[in-house]
Amino acid sequence: MEGKTGATATAPLLERMLCRKPMQVIQAEENSQDLPRSLSLFDLICIGIGGTVGSGIFSTAASIVSDTAGPAALVSWLIGGVVCCMNALAYMELTTRVPSSGSTYAYAYHAIGELPAVVAGWLLTLEYAVSGAGVARSWAQKVEDWVVLEHPDASVHWLNMDYANLLAAIIQALCVIVLLMGVRFGKVFVNGFTILKIFVVLFIIIAGFCAIDSDNLSPFVPARSENNSGDMAFGTQGIITGASQAFFGYIGFDEVC
Repeated sequence: MEGKTGATATAPLLERMLCRKPMQVIQAEENSQDLPRSLSLFDLICIGIGGTVGSGIFSTAASIVSDTAGPAALVSWLIGGVVCCMNALAYMELTTRVPSSGSTYAYAYHAIGELPAVVAGWLLTLEYAVSGAGVARSWAQKVEDWVVLEHPDASVHWLNMDYANLLAAIIQALCVIVLLMGVRFGKVFVNGFTILKIFVVLFIIIAGFCAIDSDNLSPFVPARSENNSGDMAFGTQGIITGASQAFFGYIGFDEVC
């Protein structure tokens, strides 16, 4: 009897955890919101491009070529781009079918249930938190390298310590300040930096083509060997590994979904 009672009590709990939100409720919640729509199509495009073109692309492009795939890094970026396009198409379909500002949480709540939606929402939050921390530390490392390059005798290791990163904390605090300034200021800030990053990428592409050496493109797929770090790289496996790294460089387009 006790086993049957426990199973009977567990069943409603599972039903509540897997309860799905009807589309009528989602539409009613969206229509009842008082938040004004202040983002234009141009603003959304800049948010998507700005989220994609970031530290991931600037920091991984060179390492994929030199330490992972060699000249075949082009194939790695193409594979990563195709995978991201498939992901983006899935987001587009979900956005069309579930017109909600809740993103992944709302999609999962409607299609799977409340518990999977909570898990998906926390995982998405954790993704941005971890990636934001990694980008902040990467920026701090670049600042330290630049200061050491300009002033070799300067002791600036206290700026980028292993247990406490002052520069990373500063850049994170500045980002919080931008968010607290409101949507209008934030979209102008994001649009301006997105346009600046596009010009930087175009400059790197043009400068790279002007300094290209065709001899470095052969062999296009280097034989499997050790890279500068002593790890095995290159070859077909290096292309696949480079594609996974390139995928990280593309992350950010889902910010507009």
